[in-house]
Amino acid sequence: MKFSTILSAAAALTFVNAEVTSKANFGVVTIHSGSSYQYGSINKDSDKLLVNGKGDAVTFNLKNGELTDQDNAKIAPGTNGFLATSSKSDTSFSVKDDRYLVYNGQDFYACPSGGNTYLSTKSCENGVSVELLAQ
Repeated sequence: MKFSTILSAAAALTFVNAEVTSKANFGVVTIHSGSSYQYGSINKDSDKLLVNGKGDAVTFNLKNGELTDQDNAKIAPGTNGFLATSSKSDTSFSVKDDRYLVYNGQDFYACPSGGNTYLSTKSCENGVSVELLAQ
C-alpha cells in the first residue's frame, strides 16, 4: 500500500470525526454483529432512549462533551444508567475511533426491561453491549 493512500485514509477518518462533532445533528445505529441489535435504531419514547423502539427516531448534537437531541434536550444517564433527556448537563460523551459515540470512553448496553429495550451506560440483566456508530 502506498504511503499516500495511508495518509488519505487517515485524513478521511479525521474528517469523519470532525464532521460528526460539527454537524448540527447526526444519527447513530447500534452495532452488535449477529444480534437483533445490529444496525438498530435509537428512538425516543417520552424522555427515554430506546433501541429499536416505537418512538421517534433521534438525532444528536455533540458539543464540548455534552450530548443533546434534535429538540436541544440534554441527554444523560439516570441512576440506573438508562439514557434519557435531563435538566442536568453531562459532558462525558465523545467520539472514539473517529466514528463511535461513547460515554466516559465506554460503549453502551441494550437493556431489555418491561417490553422495551433501553439504551444504557451500565450493564444490565440480559443486556447486550452495543457500539453506537455515528452517521
